[in-house]
Amino acid sequence: MRRSFFISLVCLFTFLSCENLPFYTRFQPVNPEGWQRGDTLFFVLPEVVSDTVVEVELYGRITDAYPDKDLHLNVELYADSSFKKSFSPVLMFFDDNGNMLKSSVNYGESKCHIGKMPLKKGVKYELRVMHNMYKPIVTGATDIGVCIGLSERIRKKIVSD
Repeated sequence: MRRSFFISLVCLFTFLSCENLPFYTRFQPVNPEGWQRGDTLFFVLPEVVSDTVVEVELYGRITDAYPDKDLHLNVELYADSSFKKSFSPVLMFFDDNGNMLKSSVNYGESKCHIGKMPLKKGVKYELRVMHNMYKPIVTGATDIGVCIGLSERIRKKIVSD
């Protein structure tokens, strides 16, 4: 009970911390015994009601058992099951002196802005996330999250209408 309440609070704060007006926030857990290079996390995006441009942010969380300074990822965008684009974001967890950059109660957290993404009405989009580290198995990572929000330009248009 306490754990689910805590997870709900973390999700709420993450949702609120998305820098753009969020319409999609999801986290996928990573295998606690180690995230293997072939393990893919799938994020199926909700369909949009009209063509729009969104901003995409990627989140990562780690435990104190995470052995590296950063986490290199490969993110692939699919539209109607066809590959469209890939990104190679890096989530930074520690500075050059080994200090954790951002931490919460039980884990470290990092966020990376991926950029603008146009979404078209009637198209089914999916993001696939894999680790792209030098070793085949990553330990100490707990989950990866995606936050998608309306871009600043779209937000200003909504507010002025």
